Amino acid sequence: MWASIGAVAALVAIVAGKSYDALLTELSTDTMAYKESDGNFDFSVAESSAMGKRENSPGTLLHERLLQLPVLSMRSLDNAKALETIKVAAVEAQEQANYGDFFYLWEVMHHNGYPAMLNDLGTGEFEYEIKNRLGLKTHFLQKLADTLTNTNLAAMYRNLSRAPETQISKRDHTDCSHSNIPDKSHCDRLMRVLKNGLFLRRDRNRCHGSCCAAWNQALEVHTDWVRGKTEWCVHHCIRSGRSCKIIGISMQGKDTNLCVSSIATCT
Repeated sequence: MWASIGAVAALVAIVAGKSYDALLTELSTDTMAYKESDGNFDFSVAESSAMGKRENSPGTLLHERLLQLPVLSMRSLDNAKALETIKVAAVEAQEQANYGDFFYLWEVMHHNGYPAMLNDLGTGEFEYEIKNRLGLKTHFLQKLADTLTNTNLAAMYRNLSRAPETQISKRDHTDCSHSNIPDKSHCDRLMRVLKNGLFLRRDRNRCHGSCCAAWNQALEVHTDWVRGKTEWCVHHCIRSGRSCKIIGISMQGKDTNLCVSSIATCT
């Protein structure tokens, strides 16, 4: 059962030490203070959603599209506590049908809790994510803008007409893309903090900063395998300012894709 809006707001204050709006302001202006923390993080839009179906309106259609957002099941090596704080605010945004706030908060969680690339509209990251997740339908964009409670976020939904061109080059089974680009220094750090000799049982990602290595199958993989694939991606794509997807890796009888990018999922 859902807590009341007041109870959720109180929980935000307790967990985050600040109001819902203050958290949104800090995220949208890159002023949130972080404390390094390692842990698992999970969030499902469908399981946490309390918004019922309403009349056949843009809000209802947008709500249905939001319910289709991927489940976030992450292992953050540096930002787990912040993710939990953002999750509480995202639940409150759902409760209040603040679609614009909610989608932004979901994207921040999808980026391991770091909003810098989303906030910098020059990167095209936020525009690409809107089109990729929701589609650039005018009534969707208007509904997102109408359900923002923080003025710092409003510019992100203005004048979005098309997603930035995604340039992809093929190298064997590796795709390099100009979308979801991670910070190379964060990928270097991710490779350093992956502990030697560990098996990751049925996990699907590891994230540090703005860099996530993620794979699309539930497998038992060794950290050396993750590190090696990440190193390959850094060499072939990331050092030249692109994200990376290795397609069709044969692992445990499955064709597996692995991505090294700024988000915690891989398709």
